[in-house]
Amino acid sequence: MPEKAPFIFDVHLDLSMNALEWNRDLSRPLVEIREREAGQTDKPDRGQGTVSLPEMRRGNIGLFVGTQIARYTKRHNPLPGWHSPAQAWAQTQGQLAWYREMEQQGELAQITNLEQLEAHLAKWETGPTESLPIGYMLSLEGADSMVTLGHLEQAYASGLRALGPAHYGPGTYAPGTDESGPLGQAGPDLLREMERLGIRDDDFDVDENDDDDDDAGRAPDASAVDLDETRVDDEHDAEEAEVRRRMDAELEMNLRRAELAHVELELKLVASEESV
Repeated sequence: MPEKAPFIFDVHLDLSMNALEWNRDLSRPLVEIREREAGQTDKPDRGQGTVSLPEMRRGNIGLFVGTQIARYTKRHNPLPGWHSPAQAWAQTQGQLAWYREMEQQGELAQITNLEQLEAHLAKWETGPTESLPIGYMLSLEGADSMVTLGHLEQAYASGLRALGPAHYGPGTYAPGTDESGPLGQAGPDLLREMERLGIRDDDFDVDENDDDDDDAGRAPDASAVDLDETRVDDEHDAEEAEVRRRMDAELEMNLRRAELAHVELELKLVASEESV
C-alpha cells in the first residue's frame, strides 16, 4: 500500500482571480485547462497553469488561504486597476461569489473558526480525498477595495479572516511593494477595526527592501515595526507614536496566537500520520 502523502496547507492562492480574470474552470483537470488556452496571447503564460482543484486533491492540499484581490488606482497612478473603490469592491464580491458557488458544488468548504477547521481536518484524515471539498480561509490582498470601514465588517460577516492593508504601489491605507512612507490617513483606523473584528494582518506585499527612514509608517509587521518617535512627523509625533505602540502590542499578540494555532495544526497532522 503506497504511503499517504503529507497533508499540505497552502497559505496563498489567487484562485478566484484566476477563475474570473483568466477564465479558468478550476474544477477541471489541469491538462484540459491548458488545452483550452492553447494559442491564446491575451495574458502571459497562457497554457502553463499549475493549479486546479483536482490537482490539489492529488497532492493532498486540503487547505489553503484563498484571496480576493482588486486594486484601486488613483489618477496619475500608472499601475492597472479600478478607478474607484466601489468598482474594486464589486470585483471582490464577484470573486466571493465564485468561492460560494464552488461551495455549492462541493468543491470547497469555507473555514472561519477552529471548530470548522478541526472537523475539516478529521474528514481529510479518514476519508478518501478524491471527492472531499478543499478547505479555504478567505483573505483580502490589499485593502483599497474597502470603501468604508463598514465594508470591512460586512466582509468579516462573509468569512474574511485575513487582510493585507497594502498591495503593489501606492495605497489608500498603506504603501505596498516598491513604495515607502507612512500609513495612509485611514490606516490606523483600519488596523483598529481589524483588531476589533479579529482579522489577521496579512502583509504579503509590503516592500521587504524598504530600508529607509519611513519604515515606521509602513503596513506594520509586529515583528519588525520600528516605533522610534523621531520617524514620526513632528506635528503629531507623540499621539501617533502612542497609537503605533498600542497597535504593535496588539498585532504582536495576534501573531503569537496565529503561531500557536499553526503549531497546534502541525501537531495534529503529525499525530494523524503516526496513527496511520
